[in-house]
Amino acid sequence: MEHHKTEQDVKKNLEDIGFSEQEILLFFQYRPEEQLNFLNRHRKKLLEQIHKDQHQLEYLDYLLYHIKQKRSCSHEF
Repeated sequence: MEHHKTEQDVKKNLEDIGFSEQEILLFFQYRPEEQLNFLNRHRKKLLEQIHKDQHQLEYLDYLLYHIKQKRSCSHEF
């Protein structure tokens, strides 16, 4: 079964990904190879942000753990 996306489908996907209207207009001006490069660059940025967010979450969890440990130790006396 072959699935062909219309330009409107692709536009909706790009909006859902978080592209601005200007970025979407640029995307449709690109040749297919340029579109792939454009999407791959955005994917790389998103992945870098995920890794940054993951590290921040790990630091937050570490801080929460230590504060809870300190709190539980102070209640023992």
